[in-house]
Amino acid sequence: MKQQTTIPKPLAPRDECLQDGRHVIRGELAGETVLCVYDAQHQVAATYHMQQKLWRMQCPIALQEYLGALEANGVVLPDGVDLQKWLDAVSGAPPGNPH
Repeated sequence: MKQQTTIPKPLAPRDECLQDGRHVIRGELAGETVLCVYDAQHQVAATYHMQQKLWRMQCPIALQEYLGALEANGVVLPDGVDLQKWLDAVSGAPPGNPH
C-alpha cells in the first residue's frame, strides 16, 4: 500500500513582525545586505536577501537554532545595542534582560 505524505502549509512571519522595526535586523552575507526576522509565536525565521529580492524561510525553528543557522551560513549580525534590542524583541524578554 502506498503511504500518503502530508505537506504542511508554509508559514510566514506575522505582519506585525514584518512591520515592527524591532523584529527586523540588518545583517551582511558575503558583502550583500540581508534582513533577518524572527516570529516567536509561529516559530518562523525569515531572511530577506535584498539584492536578489529573495525570501528564505524556516519553520518551525527556535530562535537559538535560527541564530546558529545564520552563523553557519555566514550571515554577520551587528554586535552591541542593535543586536540586543532585536534579541529582546524577538525573544519576548523584557528590555535589558540578559538571555
